[in-house]
Amino acid sequence: MKSPFLLALVISCSAISCEDKIGQQIQAIFTKNMDLEKETATKMEELIQFRNKINVQGRALTEDEISLVEEMNSAEKRWQDWGKAFHARDLIHVEEKDREAFLEEQHKLYADLKILHSDIEGMLSSPF
Repeated sequence: MKSPFLLALVISCSAISCEDKIGQQIQAIFTKNMDLEKETATKMEELIQFRNKINVQGRALTEDEISLVEEMNSAEKRWQDWGKAFHARDLIHVEEKDREAFLEEQHKLYADLKILHSDIEGMLSSPF
């Protein structure tokens, strides 16, 4: 009679332990990515400010400037979409591969923002 009770106790403890491990893994992932999210937000804000500076020139924009503004608009939309999805998700109930893909998108966005940011560094010092 004690055996089924012990078995049920062990199974329930294992399930709780498993859920705790998943929670700990998720917490570790988000802790690791929190700095990246802050850096991404900073880069995005810098690009938005630069885009606004380009847009208030009082003259017709060059093709390069128009292209750059479009890239910045696209990057801003990706950032906003990622942020909405990030805050709307309960990642405990998402499969691990989907969780990894979701966070990988954050890494890709940050890498793209770094490239875009480096592309415009020379433009920051040149007069418009």
